[in-house]
Amino acid sequence: MDSPEDYTVVPLSGKPVFPRLCANCCAPAAERLTIARVFHTADSRGLVSFQPYFCSQCAAAHRRERKPDPTLFFRRLLHGWALWIPMAGSFWVFSVALPYALQAVAERDPKGIVLSGGIALLFILITFTCAIGIWYGSNHLAVKPPTSITSAVDFTSDQSQTFEPTWRRFTLRNEAYGRHFLEANRERLWSRSRPEAGRAMVLRHYGKYVMYALIGVVAAFAIADEFGVSLWDVLRNLDK
Repeated sequence: MDSPEDYTVVPLSGKPVFPRLCANCCAPAAERLTIARVFHTADSRGLVSFQPYFCSQCAAAHRRERKPDPTLFFRRLLHGWALWIPMAGSFWVFSVALPYALQAVAERDPKGIVLSGGIALLFILITFTCAIGIWYGSNHLAVKPPTSITSAVDFTSDQSQTFEPTWRRFTLRNEAYGRHFLEANRERLWSRSRPEAGRAMVLRHYGKYVMYALIGVVAAFAIADEFGVSLWDVLRNLDK
């Protein structure tokens, strides 16, 4: 590696190891700051985060830049508005079933406990599931733009092709830190010369022909069926 980019753009597979140095200034560090990114795909949204180390001075500068958002809590609640209807309905059913369940417990009525208690338990679980869905489904809203400190580390989404392990590129602003980062993750460095990349290439190559063969078989069965010929019967008769 000769150019500065060799140390500031590092492709890694697996979970990276961050040296105990400040990612911004390369001073000794012991405090972690979360760096998160939201990646959008055609049908989903993924949140990825890492926690590099930063020195106390840089961490303090980061906190001075980071402004609180008093609307965040309400925006997260409103983001999952579609789940509020089943959550409210489930909680109402729970509130109706709970007195009957408590009464059954007081009267030591096994059937009442099973019936009313089961209904109450089912709908309170639905209520909690909806609440968790609302909160975790809005995680991306809590991701704030990087500060001048946390922008020292950036990373891409998963760059792997089919059958390859997950790998991504890390971009590091401080070249000195990049050298330490590269050394700490030397065994995780990703390149097309790695055995995993070669195996993935072979699997993709032959997997393509397997897929074509399966499509051909399905098409053959469908065409034969259109002409009133059952290939399943033909294959079974071959054994006779």
